[in-house]
Amino acid sequence: MSPDELVMHLKPPPGIQARPYPPWRDQVYRVSLTVMAGALLLRAAASFGDVGLLGAGSVGLLAAATLSAAYFFLVWIERFRWLVLALSVAGVAALLVSAALGVGLLLAASSVMAAKETHCFHFVTGRVIPWVSLAAALAGFVPGLGDLYAAGLGVVGLLWVPLLWSRFRMRLLSVSVP
Repeated sequence: MSPDELVMHLKPPPGIQARPYPPWRDQVYRVSLTVMAGALLLRAAASFGDVGLLGAGSVGLLAAATLSAAYFFLVWIERFRWLVLALSVAGVAALLVSAALGVGLLLAASSVMAAKETHCFHFVTGRVIPWVSLAAALAGFVPGLGDLYAAGLGVVGLLWVPLLWSRFRMRLLSVSVP
């Protein structure tokens, strides 16, 4: 992406009032997404084995990282930020009832973030993440598809790797408000 294209995405469209977004917020967002991707890979590994503590820890890490990324998510239309944050909070709350439901909602929140990253910066894997997330989440509700669920979580985690690699290679985003 050219510097001019990047600058274009750092200016809100006409009629949108932006909030300040210092570079440290972008750094926290990126690290949160990285931890989220790692937690998905851990959850996938734990689902294939009989490792209860790793499974519970990976879900807790996934919840915390997705919630953090959602909080620091930069998007011009405030409703989308609130949608992602609401999906993340609902995912954390749903974990108390059902791991599959909670993880599914967290995957939905991360899918919106991947779609936004793809819209702005044209990351190839960001187009696939929402669809694989949907398939994995649905597999989590069907008895007997545990291995497919685990594989889906692993694929989603792996799809985040090139997106994050490209995102970390970009300069930190910063939005100042006059």
